[in-house]
Amino acid sequence: MKMHYETIFQEIYHELQSIEDIGRVADYIPELADVNPDQFGVHLTTVEGDEFSFADAEKRFSIQSIAKVFTFVLAYSRVKSSIWDRTGLEPAGTPFNSLVQLEYDQGTPRNPFINAGGAIVICDILASELASPKENILSFIRSLTGVNTINYNPMVALSEKKNRFQKPCTGQSHEIIWEHKERYRHGDGYLFPHLLH
Repeated sequence: MKMHYETIFQEIYHELQSIEDIGRVADYIPELADVNPDQFGVHLTTVEGDEFSFADAEKRFSIQSIAKVFTFVLAYSRVKSSIWDRTGLEPAGTPFNSLVQLEYDQGTPRNPFINAGGAIVICDILASELASPKENILSFIRSLTGVNTINYNPMVALSEKKNRFQKPCTGQSHEIIWEHKERYRHGDGYLFPHLLH
């Protein structure tokens, strides 16, 4: 039976139009403040390799925290299950940028995807394991997705770097991640959150 994905996407889109959108763009990063919040795009690649796109699927966007999934997979591929010696598997129970849980757990992040600790652990692993972290991460994501046009967005990176201390906790976390150690070996101060798809 052939699935009619375009019809399904259309139905989802129309259903979402009747739901109040309480979200907002990440205006604490000035470069992202002007992103049109009404954009909607879907792309699906089936296990058979068939591809289906809908609406703004071809529009490039900054993946921000989605990058944590890719960098976690890369870190895990390097150090395997020893990664769990440095980070937990539990939900944080606190906002993504809160240090409260990290302090309560005596410095061990609850999971690898929270900014307060988790992202630092993954970044440290990648910086220790990879010869050229920035280039190696980009190459890994391109090969995993099959999309060679994915790239860093220097404007978003600069915008976030200039405004990092406006975000509680994460400003200090990013300072530690990106600028504390010489071994990160790259120029703009950011490894992964500013990729464009």
